[in-house]
Amino acid sequence: MATPYTRRLLLALVPLAMIIGAAGAVTYFIWWDATHCVLCRSRLDPFGRCPNPRCSLGRLTAEAGPEPAQTP
Repeated sequence: MATPYTRRLLLALVPLAMIIGAAGAVTYFIWWDATHCVLCRSRLDPFGRCPNPRCSLGRLTAEAGPEPAQTP
């Protein structure tokens, strides 16, 4: 039979466990959002650019290289 002490302890630990679980979920979401491309879900490079050349975010964040020569 549960004593009043264990009942109080259980009632205190359940909300605490839910708060810790929610904080962990928020932390994981922030980490994932900071390290993965939102559009294609590939991992970002160290400079925060999408390495996927077919992704529109990858094309937007690519460094500008030399322009190809225009042939008439």
